[in-house]
Amino acid sequence: MKTNRSEENCMSTEDILIITGGRIDLPFVKEYLQKNRFGHIIAVDKGLETADALGLVPEYVVGDFDTVKPEVLARYRGREDVEIRAFRPEKDLTDTQIALSIAGEAGKGTIVMLGATGSRFDHMLANLFLLEEVLKAGRDCVILDENNRIWLADRSFILKREEAWGNYVSLIPLTDTVTGVTLRGMKYPLADYTLERVKSGLGVSNEIVEETAQVEFKSGILVVVEAKD
Repeated sequence: MKTNRSEENCMSTEDILIITGGRIDLPFVKEYLQKNRFGHIIAVDKGLETADALGLVPEYVVGDFDTVKPEVLARYRGREDVEIRAFRPEKDLTDTQIALSIAGEAGKGTIVMLGATGSRFDHMLANLFLLEEVLKAGRDCVILDENNRIWLADRSFILKREEAWGNYVSLIPLTDTVTGVTLRGMKYPLADYTLERVKSGLGVSNEIVEETAQVEFKSGILVVVEAKD
């Protein structure tokens, strides 16, 4: 059974941080990075401005650079320790999708994405769906902001209450159905239940009430959202 790990104080030199161009709360990121270190950093287009503001030097800078300030990008051009990969705006892949591909080459650890949520719901939805490809490649990938930790699960796992991102845990089917769902140690338990994507409300806003919660299921993929208000 897979156990989710807290990001705090457990990042390794194999782990990769992707900073995208979505909304980012700088105080939250500063506090988070005080507790976590990454072996590789990838800045995506406007995400370079966030990296620059935090004093981070990314290993890779990728994108079509239609949103990053030219003067910020100029500071990183020509640096031997920064690889810039520029793409035309007219492309089939999103900048974040390209960054995930690079992350797959850079290291074997967990991928953490900052700035992948925000005001553009289309980008946020696309980023969520990108997690499925990473999951199928056998990699752990997390979308993180000050209120949410979002990841996908294709097998049973354990949640530790002391490591939870917030008070609420939502389990929403990404596939049409997730079968044989059994929940233990949670406020709203289930026993061998089939969750349906079109009736996903049942899995929203559960809570861990014991030291650990067990989430077991037989088939399908769950979107796991650990959330706080």
